Amino acid sequence: MNQANTTPNHTPLASLICTSRFLDVTAYSGYRGYRLDRTAFGRTFANDVGHDEVGAAVKQALSSSRLIDYSEIKAFFEPKAMEKSYTDWVNELIARFCYKSRGAMHQDMRRCNAELRGATIHFFPTRRDRSEGFSNIGEDALDVMVPIEVPDSEVGAAVRLALSRCR
Repeated sequence: MNQANTTPNHTPLASLICTSRFLDVTAYSGYRGYRLDRTAFGRTFANDVGHDEVGAAVKQALSSSRLIDYSEIKAFFEPKAMEKSYTDWVNELIARFCYKSRGAMHQDMRRCNAELRGATIHFFPTRRDRSEGFSNIGEDALDVMVPIEVPDSEVGAAVRLALSRCR
């Protein structure tokens, strides 16, 4: 089958992670499968950041989420490079926000994902599966939706609401 004729549709996605000390917004990119893509967009704030800045970062992450070229798949999803990127990010957060360990940082971590569906940003709260693992809760009643056209402050408020619904 010719891959050029089966290019998948791209759904812009972003990851939102917070603890009592920071809030991180990162784009997801990929080709049929997705992974965090801090080279496309990644911003980490102190947790007291305002709704305006958070909302602007979410909009930027979603607009930076990209469909990678088919020829880039092998390099983009290379496991050792992905692990190094994640480890570097974790070590940067531990140092910047004065955590004693990786486990201490993950202790109060919450995560949700954002997806742009047409003109609506859809936030999906997650539950913790293990120390560094999360999965979607799967209860639509907990999801938060906001139109992309609303002011950045309303998007930021929706982020905080979605993160508060994480388990």
